[in-house]
Amino acid sequence: MTEPAAGPLEGQVALVTGAGQGVGRQVALDLGGQGMAVALAAVSVEELDEVAAEVEATGGQALVVPSDVTDRDSVQSLVGRVEGSLGPVDLLVTVAEGGGPAVEFLSGDPDQWWRDVETNLRGAFNCARAVLPAMIARQRGTVINLSGGGATNPLPNISSYAAAKAAVVRVMETLAEEFKPFHVDVNAIAPGALNTRFLDEVLASGKGAVGEAFYAKALKQKQSGGVPLEKGDPAPAAGAAG
Repeated sequence: MTEPAAGPLEGQVALVTGAGQGVGRQVALDLGGQGMAVALAAVSVEELDEVAAEVEATGGQALVVPSDVTDRDSVQSLVGRVEGSLGPVDLLVTVAEGGGPAVEFLSGDPDQWWRDVETNLRGAFNCARAVLPAMIARQRGTVINLSGGGATNPLPNISSYAAAKAAVVRVMETLAEEFKPFHVDVNAIAPGALNTRFLDEVLASGKGAVGEAFYAKALKQKQSGGVPLEKGDPAPAAGAAG
């Protein structure tokens, strides 16, 4: 086991949702490597246990807290456990998301369409609402939500994801201004096209499900090797410094 490098994040507490795989997993590993105690939230306990083991193998501290971000009581319980075990949340990173090429607007399952919106939008709402009161009381804290291409461009046949991400950006823009007087930073970050499971789902669905243009873009990314998660170059989509 190695000791994490000391830095400006040393001793602080991060809560990462969607931490079991993809971007969430990488964010958790990076934060743990910078000295933060990391609370890992997702539905799958097995995936979270694996990520926790990776964080701890580098000398970091990890807490596994399975939860459903669409359930307000589950999120409140999650934050309560984190505060009780690790301390107040200094950084919230909301990565948990739903939505994929299978939910076409007319032929897809309408209930699944709304479930995707709820995972992305209600999840961001529940998590932010759970951590913000303590951040305001302490006059410091950071909330980061993962946005995506759906927030800036139309995504034919992936409307649930696009609509939810666009809404997340506007909510975060608004909260950034609302909580700026309390020295709380709120941001939405678009990480760009990364090698995640979503890319594989797009390709597996085919041109008919996602449209030729989007499929061609995904295929080109895959064939070129794509952008590894640990080498992505996130660009802020919205936010303001407190």
